[in-house]
Amino acid sequence: MKVFIDTSAFCAIWEPGDPHHEGAKKIHARLAEEAIVYHSHDWVFLETMFLLRKRLGRSQAARAGQIILQNPAICIHAMDDGLRPTALQEHGTRPVSLVDAASFVLMRREGIERAFAFDKDFERAGFTLEKP
Repeated sequence: MKVFIDTSAFCAIWEPGDPHHEGAKKIHARLAEEAIVYHSHDWVFLETMFLLRKRLGRSQAARAGQIILQNPAICIHAMDDGLRPTALQEHGTRPVSLVDAASFVLMRREGIERAFAFDKDFERAGFTLEKP
């Protein structure tokens, strides 16, 4: 089973002060029982590292990054030449961030319908958000 994981979920898992922290822990625990594989992309990873460093400091952000990259249940896709132009086009037609537009393009390419995110733009784009 594939589930896309967004910056909002990564940050909520790691940040105890995040308003979605408790919900993120519940969703993560449930999805772990389902033996899902999280899918994301390098732009989400970079955005996550930026925000975690800003909010939690260098060492905790680096620790989180190492755990994310070493986790076999997380597949980080590269936003390659086949995805970037379509992501830019999607960004130009929707009022969403470029990172979210790239996420939607990757999800469609990989046949992923479910998103672990706290960003309603995923629902507006036709994906199912995981709920606690």
